[in-house]
Amino acid sequence: MMFMVRERGFANVILLIVLACPWPAQSQKYNKDNIPRLPGAALLEEGYLPERQLLANEDETVTLPEYLTGAFLSISADGRIIGCVRRTPGNSPLDQRRIISAYSVKDGRMTDYLEITGFYGSSAISPNGEKMAYVTSDPLPDTFGVHLNLRILDFKTAKVESVNSPSENAGVISWSPDGRRIAFDLKSHSDQGLGYVSEIRTINIVDVESGKVSNIGVGMTPSWSPSGEWIAYVAYIPTDRADSQPSDFYAGRYYAINDFQVRLMSTVGTHSRILMRFHSDVGPNLKPVWSPDSKTLLFNRSRDPDSGTFDIYMVDVANGKPMKKFKNVAPVYGWVAAK
Repeated sequence: MMFMVRERGFANVILLIVLACPWPAQSQKYNKDNIPRLPGAALLEEGYLPERQLLANEDETVTLPEYLTGAFLSISADGRIIGCVRRTPGNSPLDQRRIISAYSVKDGRMTDYLEITGFYGSSAISPNGEKMAYVTSDPLPDTFGVHLNLRILDFKTAKVESVNSPSENAGVISWSPDGRRIAFDLKSHSDQGLGYVSEIRTINIVDVESGKVSNIGVGMTPSWSPSGEWIAYVAYIPTDRADSQPSDFYAGRYYAINDFQVRLMSTVGTHSRILMRFHSDVGPNLKPVWSPDSKTLLFNRSRDPDSGTFDIYMVDVANGKPMKKFKNVAPVYGWVAAK
């Protein structure tokens, strides 16, 4: 499966604080295009042919600076700040160095904060736009392995905290709306002593202040609702198929490798429910996207892995009925109210 996703003391880290150079956004009208749009919404998304990063409302689109193409983006709850983890200018795509930045939608300005190495491909701006959580990999001494760390950069103070992450394979991350907790998925180690690592992932929550981690279920790509009531995620479907592989085994059960569910898990109780089922030949690595009022979800389902296009489903949370809203488009990463 593919997963995009994404401490104190930084003597070896380059702090690029407040290089606030103007990078004007290009605002232009689109008439006939294949860009997802919704009434009253501004969607953070990719453009397809040509590839670009966009913030699209109902009748106007802001094209983000060209150097953000391919960056890992997330948007604050008020839509004012886009958090970026982008390639260091002039470096090759294979270079592991990345810059953590914040882009002001109103001013069209980019502020660079920190250069990091070993970025693992998972990041998320906090709902208030003041912090960025991200995952980096650190080599383990005297081994060929790495240890992955969940870290948080405070944009105001430029300080970085290392959050307790008990895994070598942290994946997609999502903030709670109050900024006190972070949900993330982890690749599970086999607990059967059979000498392999399971591909099945689990959903976990870490308390940002204490570092305490709680396992809350089996699944991946958690996405915390703006109301704080639900976590939407992709769940596995148990199977008894004889052709299941050891890597799809976890805690005494086998799981289907190409069939999944989009589920809601309550954060105030113990119940969960299914919103939709789907088949996918590639790992569903993009988290569901909540509407600002927590009544609707967008889900990116891979359509053509070679071209990187998706079919996007809209799901009404109350009745659980999915509908295919956009066909053969680039993915949507965020949903805020249009200004």
